[in-house]
Formats: sequence, structure tokens, C-alpha cells
Amino acid sequence: MPDRDDATSQAAWSESHSRPAESAARESFAGSELLSGANASQILEKIAPSDPLGITARCGARLHSRAQLIAHERAVARSLAQTAYAALRYRGQPELAVWLDAQIDRALDMLLNDDREDEAAGRPTDEPWDPRFAFVSEVWGVSPALARRACVVFNALPIVVRSAWWALTVQGKSINRCVAEGFGPPPLVEARVKRAILAMSKLEDPGGDDPLDQEDVHG
Repeated sequence: MPDRDDATSQAAWSESHSRPAESAARESFAGSELLSGANASQILEKIAPSDPLGITARCGARLHSRAQLIAHERAVARSLAQTAYAALRYRGQPELAVWLDAQIDRALDMLLNDDREDEAAGRPTDEPWDPRFAFVSEVWGVSPALARRACVVFNALPIVVRSAWWALTVQGKSINRCVAEGFGPPPLVEARVKRAILAMSKLEDPGGDDPLDQEDVHG
């Protein structure tokens, strides 16, 4: 019969040697080498310089899908920071692509909230040369001083309204192309685009009787 101390030592040895293997298995997942670190700053140093996770391209895709006026560079910076912060708790579920898009959406939502709060409080913008302000001023003739408010108003419109305007104005699609892609019949597409234009010009949503007005969800 083995000595109790020997048995205890053997159990301790077995446990100590099994932990690294279990830990390695637990920490091994798609992107684990990039998304592992002692803190968010270490992770950011891995994912920001060369963008190995493709955050820049993913941000562009999400902005198009959501049809929202947020400066791409600003979206990328916040998304990288959010990804690094959330990575401290990520263990491979959900799958990496889904998780990354979720972090980008969270980052975009935070930026939208920042804009709403700053506009409501009358705080001056930190980025007076934000390219979206120049775009809004050029397209609608909105004063640069009111450009952020115009963006806040537009970004709060239902996604069906934003998407119709985005397809025609940003992507340069025709009404017929929009109809073919499922945006709705011509009168509805035209009504949605008109609503977006009025909202930006008057700096408030004129409202309407769009049948999908309440379905403002992310694409």
C-alpha cells in the first residue's frame, strides 16, 4: 500500500502537469494568438498596427449595412479599442467573425450615443474636419456648424429610410436597381429618400406612414 505522502505527492504532480494542457486547450481558439494578453493595451498592440483581423474592412461593411453616417477612421479606432477590451473575456464563442461584427456594432452604437449626447449638451465637436460633415454640407448645403446635428438626425431614422437614401446617394444606384434589390416599389423608395432629405434639411425627422417605420434594426 503506497505511503499517504507519496500518494498525495503523486496526485499533486499529476494535477500540476495537467493544468497547462487543460489551460492550453481552453485558450486555443480562432484568433487566440492575437486576442490574448495581460490587458487590453497589449492586445491592441497586436491587432492595431497591421490590422490582422481586418477590422478596417469590417467597419466599412458594417457602416454600409447599417447605412449610418460615421467617419470610417473614427469607427475603426473605436472598434479596435472595443475589440481589444472585449478580447479579455472572449474564449472562442461565438465564432470569430460573428464576435468581431458584434464588437464593431457595439463600437458604432457607442459613437452614435456620444454624438447624441454631445449634440444635446451643445458640446463642440472634437473633430471639426470630420469628413462626414463636409459631405453633409456639400450634399445638402447644411452649415458646417449644424452638420453634426444633421448626422444625428439622419442616423436616428429607420433603417429602411436610411438604406434607400444610402443606396441612391452613397452607392449611386438607380431607383430601378433599388426596386430590383428589394427596397420596395418605386413610390415607396422615393418616399423614403424624400423623408431622409427632408430630415437632413430641416434637422428633424418629418415622419411618415412607412409600413416598416418601427423596424429600425441593424442589418
